[in-house]
Amino acid sequence: KQWYQRRVRGLPTTTVCCNNNCLLDIMMRSALLLLALLSLTSSLCIWHKWYCNKDNGCGAIHGCSFGCEEGRCASSCMGACAAIEYGKYPEGCCTECKEWCYLEGADGGDIACSTNADCVPYKNNECNGRCAAF
Repeated sequence: KQWYQRRVRGLPTTTVCCNNNCLLDIMMRSALLLLALLSLTSSLCIWHKWYCNKDNGCGAIHGCSFGCEEGRCASSCMGACAAIEYGKYPEGCCTECKEWCYLEGADGGDIACSTNADCVPYKNNECNGRCAAF
């Protein structure tokens, strides 16, 4: 591989590739890195503005998202999607199907919150009603 040092005014010296084989190598490494990142992010919980419940036995791939939505704790869930996605995920876990519900508190009502962090103690609670498509 042929490399040369390039000095740009005001910046530190950088090493730059200067032939086609080297450029192809860099492109392949970049593509592999991008694919690895895409596979990681696509397999994580689907509601990216919420937290991912990885410790309920589902892991990051099938973990349900949970967080604060309109002042109440909520979670992704499997309602109608359970029939569509049957057998594709462990029981009690979630898929990329976008359904959600408010979580049920000890008194049978919704759980108030102002941030996603407020919902951490309730992330494994049952839905307070049906799953709804978002």
